[in-house]
Amino acid sequence: VGSTIGSADVEVAEPHRYNLLLHSDGGAEFRLDCNQGRGGYEMEGEQLRLGPIMTTRMACPEDSKDFEFGQQLDGVTGFSMDGGALELRLKSEGDVMRFRAETD
Repeated sequence: VGSTIGSADVEVAEPHRYNLLLHSDGGAEFRLDCNQGRGGYEMEGEQLRLGPIMTTRMACPEDSKDFEFGQQLDGVTGFSMDGGALELRLKSEGDVMRFRAETD
């Protein structure tokens, strides 16, 4: 998981702590570091909208990006694929979140 906010890239030190799973029935599951979330999504073409998202509210480690990750998910407007990575476009033009498939 990585994000580009404005011109700054934000890398996540332990990407396995942040996950997004979109189910074919319109349901979505999230791992936001030490918190879990559920919600729905709507997709049409390359447009994507997530939410509303309900999450647990456990206190995460100091280095956690759980709050920022949740806020960014709330701002998703679309998606594309780039070299096997899922890119989620955010409301702020030019800002994206990048996900890569989990490998064993």
